[in-house]
Amino acid sequence: MLPSLTLSLQPLFSGITDNVQPPKPKTRPRRRPPLYSAAHPHFYVLAFPTTYFFLQQWGIDHGFTGSEAETTAAWRTISSRLWDLGPRCQQGVIYVEGIESLCIVVASNRTAADMARADDQELIQTVKTVLGTKEKPVWRKPIQI
Repeated sequence: MLPSLTLSLQPLFSGITDNVQPPKPKTRPRRRPPLYSAAHPHFYVLAFPTTYFFLQQWGIDHGFTGSEAETTAAWRTISSRLWDLGPRCQQGVIYVEGIESLCIVVASNRTAADMARADDQELIQTVKTVLGTKEKPVWRKPIQI
């Protein structure tokens, strides 16, 4: 008769999850980039991220129901409220923690005039009010504008 073998995997795996860190975002917030030029050929936008979860919560807070309806209605409503700002405010897509996200672009490093909008506190405050956020916009490489 063979002796019974009792295997315990507990010691092998104990403590592994104690040091688990969340993944680092693929795009870190940047400081103000240099003006776009041949010497600095990297294009950035100053934007307010509007992730799916942000839009879903914004939709709930403003009386829209159903997850898809919330996000779609929220984006349309936000867009229409910002329409009056004209070309000073654009829609775009950026990465937020490795996931594509819609965003509201308030400035870029494309031209000196575009870069100056990064200091337009009235514009930034207007967008914050429409979005209902206290968060500052972030500099990111755009996927699409």
